[in-house]
Amino acid sequence: MIPGIGHTAVLVGLALTVYAAVAFVLAARGADPRLAASGRRAVIGSFGAAAVGCAAMMISLLTHDFSVLYVAENNASTTPAFISAISLWAALEGSILFWTLLATGWAALVLHRHRDRHRALMTWVGATLATVNAFFFAVMVWPGNPFTLTSPVTAEGSGPNALLQNHPFMALHPPLLYLGYTGLAVPFAFGVAALITKRLDEEWLRIVRRWTLIPWIFLTLGITAGAWWSYEVLGWGGYWAWDPVENAALLPWLTATAFIHSSMVAERRGGLRIWSSALVIATFVLTLVGTFLTRSGVVASVHSFTQSSIGPWFLAAILIALAGALTLLVWRLPELIGGGRPSGTVSRESAFLLNNVLFLGLTFAVLFGTLLPLLVAATSGDTISVGAPWFNTVTVPMFIALLFLMGVGPALPWGTAGWVTVRERFTIPLLAAVLVTAAALAVGLRSWGPLGTLGLAVFVAGIMVDEVVRGAQARARSRDEDPATAVWRLTTRNRRRYGGYTVHVGVLVMAVAVAI
Repeated sequence: MIPGIGHTAVLVGLALTVYAAVAFVLAARGADPRLAASGRRAVIGSFGAAAVGCAAMMISLLTHDFSVLYVAENNASTTPAFISAISLWAALEGSILFWTLLATGWAALVLHRHRDRHRALMTWVGATLATVNAFFFAVMVWPGNPFTLTSPVTAEGSGPNALLQNHPFMALHPPLLYLGYTGLAVPFAFGVAALITKRLDEEWLRIVRRWTLIPWIFLTLGITAGAWWSYEVLGWGGYWAWDPVENAALLPWLTATAFIHSSMVAERRGGLRIWSSALVIATFVLTLVGTFLTRSGVVASVHSFTQSSIGPWFLAAILIALAGALTLLVWRLPELIGGGRPSGTVSRESAFLLNNVLFLGLTFAVLFGTLLPLLVAATSGDTISVGAPWFNTVTVPMFIALLFLMGVGPALPWGTAGWVTVRERFTIPLLAAVLVTAAALAVGLRSWGPLGTLGLAVFVAGIMVDEVVRGAQARARSRDEDPATAVWRLTTRNRRRYGGYTVHVGVLVMAVAVAI
């Protein structure tokens, strides 16, 4: 009975998302708010259907119902309740079910939050999100049904993967990654809606940036948790092996990070609008690429699922999403062309542009190294391996350049920076970096990699500290505040700027830890 309820919920979810997509399109064409409201309710209903499906699977796992094939393959009568519960996302079909729950949750949240604003935009946002979610429900109805029954019913299950039982991060790592992956459909939907409606001003960028930051945080936490788990569990003494599935999570993170930076230039100076739109598209497509690599069985990885028949579905989704979004982008190029250009070689916008070029270079390098073995195998039948030495050789210089720009970029002014400005803002941090590097040499650190990274990290940290001190001093003078109050109000009332600095500090700590 419980599996039947779960399968029915999946069918209902598919029907609701298809209806929602059609209703939103009709609402957009006829400007009918009643249809839009009906579509929004259908999306919320699809979230409820996904929740019922997940609840049915959870009950089946906790009660060891081996009549369900997924339970029989990923559970046993001796499996503890906690491990049984997190087995929901331990294998292919259950992970798609959990993914769909999160995806419909994001869609319901976005449509509810913006139900009385940006109505022309939101109908197309709703249509896009409903279409994406309908795809995942369709995958569960046909090639990846989580409620397939066994016949005859086995008396005992195979039990979960041993890796699931040796570290608590199994309860955190996949859900955090999935929250990031599924949430990145939201900025894609806003990007598609903006291109269709020609609402390509700074307002949509502000909305998209906000809805990109939240899943980006989840994706960052998921990648970090995965690296920690890898370091503690897999037994090879490392945190990042350039495994294809690890790379699949990194790819959308790189382009999302690039968009977060480019959107600031687009908002402030009016430039990089084509670039920003393309990054939103690329980020979503790369989440589909990552899902394809993980769930199709085309790559050998400790993280990937077994061979399955859903690969062609995801490959088709990648091609359709990419072709459709790029067609829209080309169609709207006349409206996107223009805007501000970097006014000088040494300026904040030039630093942000170089930052984006480096992120794009990293994305292409990681994508090339990940897909090359697949392309060679498909075209010639030969087997090749692209390992950590190649990735490190290609990517480390770009990561070091990004580390440098992370400090320099925000400290430069918009427009052209004169020599006096450069000297004032970078001299003291540079001296601090030299002194710390010399001290590290004196205490016995001899490897150039750790020495250079430590010196660069001190330089970047010094720039950020100097920026805070300068801002606090200026505020204290103009508002007659004491230093502590000035620092507190400066940082809390400029959350975008100093929140970014907080993230940069975390990156610096991680960079030094990795190097040393």
